[in-house]
Amino acid sequence: MEWYPLIGPAVVAALVSGVISVVGFIVSSRTARGIHQEKLAFDDKLAERKFDFDKQLAERKFALDARLADRKRHQDLAEEVLVGFYEVHDLMMAVRSPGGYESEGKSRKRDPGENEDVAREKDTYFAILERFDARREPVAKLMSRQYRMVAWFGEEAAVPFKTLHEAIVNVTVSAQMLVRCAGDGGRRANTTSWTKWEEAIWWGLGDPDPVATKIDKAIEDIERVCRPILKGDL
Repeated sequence: MEWYPLIGPAVVAALVSGVISVVGFIVSSRTARGIHQEKLAFDDKLAERKFDFDKQLAERKFALDARLADRKRHQDLAEEVLVGFYEVHDLMMAVRSPGGYESEGKSRKRDPGENEDVAREKDTYFAILERFDARREPVAKLMSRQYRMVAWFGEEAAVPFKTLHEAIVNVTVSAQMLVRCAGDGGRRANTTSWTKWEEAIWWGLGDPDPVATKIDKAIEDIERVCRPILKGDL
């Protein structure tokens, strides 16, 4: 019996099948490799985009945190300054109180040969300087913030400080002049000035009160600067 006619087709079929398998394997390998390379490229792009996104997000967060920190510093300063103005307002009312104690003014160094009536008058005026000196620290603390206010919020922020300073200087200089000129006909020689000096050192004596008016104006102006900052409008 001849085997070749039977085996020949089977061998050919096997060879064809093998070739097809090899070709299929090669095609599958190339396809898989191509897909893998595409996936790697996609993953690289995705990673790059994620990195860019994370970077942008971090930069935005940093910028936002910086803005919030700046806003908080601005608000803290505005609050401290506004409270300081209110405190100095009440402080100056205490300094300028017409009432007093017998012990006030006694730290003044008396002039040689000063009689009791003149000494008592000078001590009364000197009490204003004593009161202010005892409360000087809050005033100095407030005034030290003027330059930061101007640096952050502009020249407008300096105006209330200047107005308040003028009011305080009016009080202290007037008290000094009254102490210096009291006795020996000083009141008669300085009638017009004397009235202005006394109106400056005692609240409610003048109508309108020159010092209280200035301090109220200073507070009105500083509120105009600080309140928008406290509300977050700036």
